[in-house]
Amino acid sequence: MQSIDQAFIKRVKEMIQEDDTEEVIEVLMEFFEPMLKTDYYDELIGHSGQLTRLKANFRKSLITEEKYNVRRNVINNNLIEFINEVYRRSRPKTNASKAPSTGVQIDEETTGITKEKIVGKSQFQDVIWFTKGMIAAKSVCKVKMIDRSTGTGFMLKGNLLLTNYHVLENAEVASMAKAIFSFEEDMEGNVNSKTYDLDPASFFVNDETLDFALVKVKEQDGAPPLSDYGHLTIRTSGIPEVDDYVTIIQHPAGETKKLAFDRVEGTAGTLVRYKADTLKGSSGSPVFDANWNVVALHHSYVDGAELNQGTLMSAILDKLNGQVAL
Repeated sequence: MQSIDQAFIKRVKEMIQEDDTEEVIEVLMEFFEPMLKTDYYDELIGHSGQLTRLKANFRKSLITEEKYNVRRNVINNNLIEFINEVYRRSRPKTNASKAPSTGVQIDEETTGITKEKIVGKSQFQDVIWFTKGMIAAKSVCKVKMIDRSTGTGFMLKGNLLLTNYHVLENAEVASMAKAIFSFEEDMEGNVNSKTYDLDPASFFVNDETLDFALVKVKEQDGAPPLSDYGHLTIRTSGIPEVDDYVTIIQHPAGETKKLAFDRVEGTAGTLVRYKADTLKGSSGSPVFDANWNVVALHHSYVDGAELNQGTLMSAILDKLNGQVAL
């Protein structure tokens, strides 16, 4: 992939701040045109299509000006996340043969003789933790929209799938989306995924402020019953504390299922922020505590903070106010 420098990123972000969304997409399409057969170019086509449909709906008075501006801002934020992701992935990797300096002075004469100790909070887990994680991972799926953009979702009780509002903005989008389970490599490197339709006519609710969408998934002829994928357990009390470890199971950039974990950096209102890695396509992933309970719904990268963030599940449950048992 051709390199992308900070000056280019700064220029694009300044254009986004000035709401020059159309020009931003044009500039990015031109930049990525030599890479037509890449996910990056496909994703830009998706953003361009979303903007075109949004403008058409506004011209036809199908949406209010307020709703138009909100959705346009969502597209702008997605473009910022996109350009940040491209930059992170284009940066050269550290040479593994040379350990990078951490700023910690090491005395060569005493290295290796100090007794080990727990640094910070204990993160020891019994090995059964891995098995429990594999069971939880079965409930996580890739969500693919008709415009080829992707997100992540996960199963809850009643064959309900939870993802982000900005993944499934309305019932029409949901009706054309697919939930793809078992999109992961087995021990031989094979992928044996199964695809299911969503059923917003049976159940669909979403909220833009908390950035969540909850929708029914259809059983599919010839495919395993949805019960095979189980459902995740929501943590209903307490919030993650600073330095707690969280794990995110996700489909970053629409790729096969991946896992990332790191420390919590803090909470604020309905949000929790953490260092665990995510990419575009990770939106809608479950954020797990150490016991594989879902504590948050991942939804975005925090520009300028080098952190990711999610909506606390407790806030989503409060918003649903008992509409459905999860």
